[in-house]
Amino acid sequence: MIMSVERFGAASGLGVALRTLALGALRMPLEALGRGLPYMRPREIAALEALIKLLRPRTCLEWGSGLSTLHFPALLPSGSSWTAVEHDELWWAELAPRLPRGVRVELVRPNRTPLTGDGTLEELRDYVLFPTTLGLRFELILVDGRARNECLARAGALLAPGGVLVLHDANRSWYRPELSGLAHSLRLSDERGLEGGLWLGSDAGIEGLKEGLLRAWRAGAIVERVLGAARLL
Repeated sequence: MIMSVERFGAASGLGVALRTLALGALRMPLEALGRGLPYMRPREIAALEALIKLLRPRTCLEWGSGLSTLHFPALLPSGSSWTAVEHDELWWAELAPRLPRGVRVELVRPNRTPLTGDGTLEELRDYVLFPTTLGLRFELILVDGRARNECLARAGALLAPGGVLVLHDANRSWYRPELSGLAHSLRLSDERGLEGGLWLGSDAGIEGLKEGLLRAWRAGAIVERVLGAARLL
């Protein structure tokens, strides 16, 4: 079953209650701007935060490290783990000293360079396959790095029962989340065609998470408009 949410954020029809929710959501983005947010729009950050709070995953995997690796693990239950896989040695060296407790970033260098576009399996075989060597099943998987289609094709088998797989930049038509083989999905998309958007997949259904995710997505869209208006002042 596939549910799609297109172009949330129009001013009409959101209502006073949603605006009140957005004012509460403002606290996180405005407070976090000074310390560095994930390279995502507020609606994407809000939706992922809502997912983590609802799902409460204890084992998490991320293909492609970034400020998300510093930001989202803070929301995990105590004793949880977050493992990220990174191919870029310079970025890994920058990030590694800043990692919080329970978070590790594994440097897995490309098998061949230079990379072709997003990177092929031949160029990034070790990076793509590294999580399969850990002997773990993950309750949350975020695909947000290189060779994303290759990672998606292997993510379903790494997902714990009831876990959720997330693809960032799902607006890009060349990404194929269906390669994960997961039966249930939710797509959160907007007007951007070449970046942004989230796709979430699970083997156990997504209905129980849908309301909270949509609420957060809509609130984040309002935050974006407020921030955009503030820049014009």
